[in-house]
Amino acid sequence: MNTQSTDSLQETEQAIVDDEHPWPGLASFREQDELFFKGRQPDIEILHSLVNRERLTVLFGISGLGKTSLLQAGLFPQLRQDNILPVTIRLDFAKSAASLSEQVFAAIARQVQENSIESPPHIAIETLWEYFHRKDAEFWDARNRMVVPLLCFDQFEEIFTLGRENQERVNELNAFIKELADLVEGRCPESVKARLETCPDEAKNFNFSRHPYKLIFSLREDYLADLEGLRLLIPSVIHNRFRLVHMNGQQALAVVNQTEGRLMAPSVAETIVRMVGGKQSEQRRELLVLRIEPALLSLICRELNERRITVAASQIDAQLVASNREQILENFYERSLVGHSFELRCFVEDKLITVSGFRNSEAYDNAVEISGITEQALRQLVQCRLLRLEERDGQKRIELIHDVLTGVVRKNRDQRLLLEKQKQVEQERFEAQQKEQAAKEALQISKRRTLIFAMLMGFCLLTAIWSGWNWNNAQEASKRAQHALAVGEFREAQRHYGNNDLSHALAYLANSIRLEQDWVPSRTLLVNLLQQKNWNLLEIIMTHRRSVNSAAFSPDGTPVVTASHDNTAHLWDAKTGKVLGEAMTHEGPISSAAFSPDGTQVVTASQDKTARLWDAKTGKALGEAMMHESAVYSAAFSPDGTRVVTASGDNTARLWDAKTGKALGETMTHKDAVLSAAFSLDGTRV
Repeated sequence: MNTQSTDSLQETEQAIVDDEHPWPGLASFREQDELFFKGRQPDIEILHSLVNRERLTVLFGISGLGKTSLLQAGLFPQLRQDNILPVTIRLDFAKSAASLSEQVFAAIARQVQENSIESPPHIAIETLWEYFHRKDAEFWDARNRMVVPLLCFDQFEEIFTLGRENQERVNELNAFIKELADLVEGRCPESVKARLETCPDEAKNFNFSRHPYKLIFSLREDYLADLEGLRLLIPSVIHNRFRLVHMNGQQALAVVNQTEGRLMAPSVAETIVRMVGGKQSEQRRELLVLRIEPALLSLICRELNERRITVAASQIDAQLVASNREQILENFYERSLVGHSFELRCFVEDKLITVSGFRNSEAYDNAVEISGITEQALRQLVQCRLLRLEERDGQKRIELIHDVLTGVVRKNRDQRLLLEKQKQVEQERFEAQQKEQAAKEALQISKRRTLIFAMLMGFCLLTAIWSGWNWNNAQEASKRAQHALAVGEFREAQRHYGNNDLSHALAYLANSIRLEQDWVPSRTLLVNLLQQKNWNLLEIIMTHRRSVNSAAFSPDGTPVVTASHDNTAHLWDAKTGKVLGEAMTHEGPISSAAFSPDGTQVVTASQDKTARLWDAKTGKALGEAMMHESAVYSAAFSPDGTRVVTASGDNTARLWDAKTGKALGETMTHKDAVLSAAFSLDGTRV
């Protein structure tokens, strides 16, 4: 059965495979994809021989080696030439699913119908042994040739996992295993023997010595011990077996270079193989020692090919491989974690790689005890090939599927930790500003009391001194927060400078110096940087009275909008630097300004507790002010331009109508200040 229970893993969406898309990514090759399934010919021949030799064949291997693809696109086409009819079966253990035996009969019925096979009718309540051992149990194709059905149980390990999780179906599962054992061993079931003893005449309806069928059990290697636990019931499980192993570099090269130079040059194909094998620097003579996971190889090839199609290139070239390697892995990593909890992301980034960036493993039992992490979520990451689950010394351990992913995981971890640090610094600065504001208010109260209560000058003097002391402390806290931010920007500049990324280094240095103008390390590094490269002077300067917090081009690149600490936002001509329209004014500093997707509107976010909509040509206000209870730090349009999302220091983010400025939906609440908010690319999530 292809239907899965609600708590089981979802199938990877089947990818189209054709001349322009010869790699299916993480999906399995189908039987009709035979011509595109490369690199496994020796394995196909061995497995083909084993199937023809015995009634039962056991195929096993670790996750990610392509067992399903080997069966469907490699073995099945050859078996059909031997007049063998493959019947793929994926058992469904959901409470609402049909009985396991009926699922097998239903799979047989589908295959005989799809292939125009004449088959014996299925009689209700009969066992599998009875069905295949009736004297009329013959299968004939349209060319009047007898065919032998092959029952191929894919992902057979689910009998030991999903099958045993549903306690309501455990008795049925045990009965089905016994029924399957009788079929494998060609053994007349005890229930049939008892019936024949009562009605001996029925024996003439069966052929006890003929077994016109074959079976395959395909399962993950880490469940081989569970299968061998059935050997007293099914002795055949320990005999006719084939272990699928990693591809070597030469086999992988056949997969990548299957278009024989049409979609990529042979040298590019080898570069991809070495990239996946983690051995780019080694010579060609060592390709045979590489261990390649076909799933990861297919993913890399498909992503590169999709990129080739997007840019309308005729071939995947070396530059495309070099420039997209990290982006491929980054996109794969982010897609794998979509819909999962933040705690699960932290687990992957903090536990499954070391501090220095090497792959690490974690006990499965420890992982599922972490709040926000479920067994279902971990199984889904295993299914999408981000993680691997293995048993070592009797303990299940979970790890990244490949070392090639450690770089992108470490990058995401470092970025997350940096953002957390920046948020902490911002919070400290916010608290310092709050203290400063409180000190100012206390000072004002002190002055008013001095004028009104002249007789209490001594008391007012003491109050003023106390308020001034608090104000000085607030100023010092604000300076410390500013310094921490400046240090963070300086360290980022050092990192980019070390990587010879001078443009980004200059940007971070500029921000560091803006935060603390007299800090010597920033100025020293700036002098060194400016002496190493010729810099084009700015041709256009757009000036505000105070610091500019943000600047953004319109979608067509013609006007620019800036937001400033001087309580204004301005529209400018991008070519001349001249002001366009009226100044867009708030009662407090403006944190950000952005154009709508169609370039007709501007949204601003201000520390005066409001966000406003403006006409992008005239600078005139549109609709109502979007009100928060504290400073608004960011505002952004949805991809279709119909909504705005704002983030505020009042611990909330809110949605607004982009035409009227009226609130939409429920308030999105956090436990602390919300510094930014943005829409997903499809506009369905924030």
